[in-house]
Amino acid sequence: MDERNNREHPDREQQDMPPQGDTGEYRWNFEEYENSLPPDPSGKKNRGLQVFITLVAGVLAVLLLGFAAYGVYEAFTGGGLLGSGDSSDSSSSESSLTTEEKVTISDTPGVEGEQSTGSAQSYSAIYKKVSPSVVGIVAYTSDENLTVSSQGSGIIIQSDGYIVTNEHVVSGATGMIKVVFNDGNEMKAQIVGTDTRTDLAVLKVDATGLRAAEFGDSSQLEVGDVVLAIGNPGGLTLAGSLTEGIVSGVDRPVGNGTTLTIKCIQTSAAINPGNSGGALVNMAGQVVGINSSKIANVEYEGIGFAIPSKYAEPIINDILEYGYVKNRVSLGVTVRQISSLTASRYGLVAGIQITDIDETGSFYKAGAMVGDVITEIGGQSVTTLTEFFDRLEELKPGQQVTFRVYRKNVVGAGVTVDINTILETS
Repeated sequence: MDERNNREHPDREQQDMPPQGDTGEYRWNFEEYENSLPPDPSGKKNRGLQVFITLVAGVLAVLLLGFAAYGVYEAFTGGGLLGSGDSSDSSSSESSLTTEEKVTISDTPGVEGEQSTGSAQSYSAIYKKVSPSVVGIVAYTSDENLTVSSQGSGIIIQSDGYIVTNEHVVSGATGMIKVVFNDGNEMKAQIVGTDTRTDLAVLKVDATGLRAAEFGDSSQLEVGDVVLAIGNPGGLTLAGSLTEGIVSGVDRPVGNGTTLTIKCIQTSAAINPGNSGGALVNMAGQVVGINSSKIANVEYEGIGFAIPSKYAEPIINDILEYGYVKNRVSLGVTVRQISSLTASRYGLVAGIQITDIDETGSFYKAGAMVGDVITEIGGQSVTTLTEFFDRLEELKPGQQVTFRVYRKNVVGAGVTVDINTILETS
């Protein structure tokens, strides 16, 4: 029952009531009414009551005729049948009241095409949308005995067979690379290009009509945002797993101590071996990160990292177009960070130490040596891997730059050496 029918309308006036007696209680007294009437000439006792009923019936008939006539008049002049719309205000008012009172429950947002950036969907809707774009990747060291080098995940980035994953997932593949789709189909893949510095690689399978993932803007992420990880933790046995977490940090510098330093998304979503190369997804069902690594230590729990989409996009596009990252400076070196504590212990200075060098490169030919500790690039101090790679990102191939290095002598104190070199591309 409509609750409004049980409430008194606030704009409606109360009808007049018959006058009340001294007791405050109203009664209709037929006996008093009959005694007040003149004697019945016919001698019939109920004649007065019959007259009263006749009068009441006559009044009601007149009222009904009046209402009927008014209704006909309104129909032909006010807008029921021929009117131009004076009654629209009344119908509109009642319609708006009905809308305000109604309680509706929205359906789960559509899997495809109905979401907008930032609009939240259910976990199951997000999974249905993204999981067909996440694949398993198996790298082999031998095609003959199918010795597995590593297993990981990947994301379909183009419907014609291009897939992005982590470089470390395919770096040990001396045999074939197999891609396993979420429907169980398998295909061999070829490496289009890799980038060690950002731990990204692009693969290609001979297929069309694949479901490419939608990428979102990772720069819009804030600490506390909910994110989901989709991938294959532990390999294909647990393929297509979904884990949930929040953004624990943004632009976290993560390095492997040699040539890799990336400003990553830190997340509490479970990312285990096999998740590498899989998707980190926002609540609009967009890929905002490529899962890359997890701190696996008994002293750490719930700390995972993903390469932000804003950082990965230009790398992926360069690899798609050129097969490598264009206009990136390369020194042809492998390096490690020397902290102040390590420097004091081994008679060095804080900076970036060269542990390996390409002897065909211009930096080596200009005089750089294994063991040198780089302390300045173009007059700017560098003491951490983050500072080192950030500085190199600002430079372009063909520029002539001076590197200041500290070189330890066999005996005695070390010396500072300036090395001038023309930068080469990677």
